[in-house]
Amino acid sequence: MISHKLADIEKVRHQKHGTKEENGDTDAEGKPSPVHRQTDSDDDAQADDAACNKIQGAHQLAAITGETVHLVQLDGIHAVYIEKVESENSVRLVSMVGKSIPLYCSGVGKALLADMPDETIRQIWNQSDRKKLTDHTITDFTAFMEEIQATRIRGYAMDNEENELGVRCIAASLKEPDGISRYAFSVSAPIHRMDEEHMKKIAS
Repeated sequence: MISHKLADIEKVRHQKHGTKEENGDTDAEGKPSPVHRQTDSDDDAQADDAACNKIQGAHQLAAITGETVHLVQLDGIHAVYIEKVESENSVRLVSMVGKSIPLYCSGVGKALLADMPDETIRQIWNQSDRKKLTDHTITDFTAFMEEIQATRIRGYAMDNEENELGVRCIAASLKEPDGISRYAFSVSAPIHRMDEEHMKKIAS
């Protein structure tokens, strides 16, 4: 699956950097060693390291697929772009780092929502200012939940010109060690190039 590609990249990077125990920061039981005590700044540093790993993984994924890759972080009823790696072959997309995008009309949003309970999805749906950004944007909740279920079965989400005309993407969430998905990424391309065969190749 597409999510495994980025997960594998992160795993390799983690192995190269080592764990806290391997670096002498914890004892054999995983507790902070006498020379290192966990602080809030340590937690922030770990979060920054995790985000950096995902960003570098996105760059590698872009090199593998040859397409534009976005990395987003969940922020309430939106996702925020934290990295964008543009393909030399791609048309210019409206997305930009720091910009937020609604969950209901994006591949990354649907990927994140698919990992949430249905009731949480309904709450986010009701809180969202739902608009038909294109003729393909899904604004009916029943149809949207059908798409969420299809995402769960496929293992990745799709944005079929729902946010931007002429652009199609596939997306997947990245679960953290606690089982919660806070990040997701997408691979985007013009619709004439992102056909069924190309999508299956990227997703495999």
